[in-house]
This record gives sequence, structure tokens and C-alpha cells, in this order.
Amino acid sequence: MNKAPTRTQLRILQAISIGMRDPEIAKREDIALATVRTHVCAALPRLGVHTRAHAVAECMRAGLIE
Repeated sequence: MNKAPTRTQLRILQAISIGMRDPEIAKREDIALATVRTHVCAALPRLGVHTRAHAVAECMRAGLIE
């Protein structure tokens, strides 16, 4: 892990981990769909991974999300 994800990035990755889709996350977070994708894309290099699934797995392994 290069740098810890932000709280917002972690909330979004947690939502992904429970099966929420981007439009649902955008609605819940009250942000634009593009912003959800921006947060995910910004989190990937912080975690040193290339995919959403790997990002979720790394966060779970590190105990950052459940």
C-alpha cells in the first residue's frame, strides 16, 4: 500500500464490497456518478492495485473495510 485511501474513497470501496453499483453509490453519497469513478480511480494507485476488486481485497486485508 503506497498511501492510505481517503475516508471518502474507503466509504466508496466499502459500498463496492457489499455489491453496490456506481449509480447507487452516487445517490447514497449525494455525488455525481463521475465523482464516484474519480474516487475509485484515485484510490487504485494509493493501494498499489489496478482493479476495483483488488482494491477491495487489499482494503479488507488491511482491515480498512469489512
